[in-house]
Amino acid sequence: MIDINYTSGIKNTVAYSTDVFSIGWFDSLGPLSTQTRIRVYHNNSGKYVFITANIDDPLTAIKITKLPNKTTYRLGEQLDLYGMEVMYSFMSGYSYIESGVGYSCTCTPKTWDTIGIKTITATCGNQTTTFNIEVVP
Repeated sequence: MIDINYTSGIKNTVAYSTDVFSIGWFDSLGPLSTQTRIRVYHNNSGKYVFITANIDDPLTAIKITKLPNKTTYRLGEQLDLYGMEVMYSFMSGYSYIESGVGYSCTCTPKTWDTIGIKTITATCGNQTTTFNIEVVP
């Protein structure tokens, strides 16, 4: 059964049939999302809708697979994550590598007031991992 909510406010439930509907494709709403979008195509009208489905696949681990390009800082500089890659692993065995600067995890601390080797903690949901950077005078 497929529940249809029209923009006019009308709601309808119809039986799924490959003569009437076809599944177009799936896409994730992000590596840490508990939802995915499914495109359902209505064969008779040529229109499609996106259905958001809940996924029960908890995050079980994160790993830094590539360190940021910059790992040495001067006092007062801010953490720069450009070039870093993070692998997210899920209970189902699915894993996803995220690269770029818009990470789903947060890294702390972002600044330092003393020199030396500093441990950065990356946190995503309830999972954490660490990597080191160096702060020089």
